[in-house]
Amino acid sequence: MKVLIVDDDNMIREIMKKTLTAAGFDVTESGNGNDALRKLQSQRFDIVVTDNVMPRGGSAPIASYIRTEDPMLPLLVVSSGMSDAELETDNILYKPFKRQELIEAVRQTLEKAGRILPP
Repeated sequence: MKVLIVDDDNMIREIMKKTLTAAGFDVTESGNGNDALRKLQSQRFDIVVTDNVMPRGGSAPIASYIRTEDPMLPLLVVSSGMSDAELETDNILYKPFKRQELIEAVRQTLEKAGRILPP
């Protein structure tokens, strides 16, 4: 399963990448929303995991693009709890989170979207 991780915090992005890679996911990284939109236009992903608030495009433009261009693509937003009322997402993972919670949230979001996970 191909995962696009979008987060402006290098350390959090690296932790998410290592965690999901170790769990068997194929991970692509992006450091901001604008770069993520370019990757979404040129590559196929099974799920997007994005930070809610980032410079140069947070989760809102990503959610808008997905809902318009690929509405079946699951979206998991990682949030500190601020500005959650209007999030367009399939699932939310609140910070701080444990590595296993990240894996479980990704799997739940994929399952909710009807994506078949490898054993």
